[in-house]
Amino acid sequence: MTSGRGVRTRTPILLGEEICEYVGELISGEEGEKREKEVESVFRFFFQHSGKEWCMDATKEPERDEESFGRLVNHGRKEEQNARMKVKVDGSGTPRLMLCAIRNTQPGEEILYDYGLKELPWMEIRISLGT
Repeated sequence: MTSGRGVRTRTPILLGEEICEYVGELISGEEGEKREKEVESVFRFFFQHSGKEWCMDATKEPERDEESFGRLVNHGRKEEQNARMKVKVDGSGTPRLMLCAIRNTQPGEEILYDYGLKELPWMEIRISLGT
């Protein structure tokens, strides 16, 4: 059981393959924490790169659909996960986030990864319902 819109595969995806980019506004981890205190969002992904804390803030809906796939991928329990977030560096040295396959995935499967958060409202509901 997942929450949100979700992303499903159309073609097989092989272990290690890049699935999609997680696109948003790249900000400092400090700025991300500040924004999170103002308005909570499951569309902020915090990570470390080159000894610095970063946040990719994908809270704002993108103007073009092709930029939105990464932000629509749902969280999955460990046994459900088929993707992992990885940091890639572009030519200018800017970190970018890519969802990459951690196992072979069949057409029609939902892409799921670990959001890296301990407390997710829908996970608390699952636990209390015993699912």
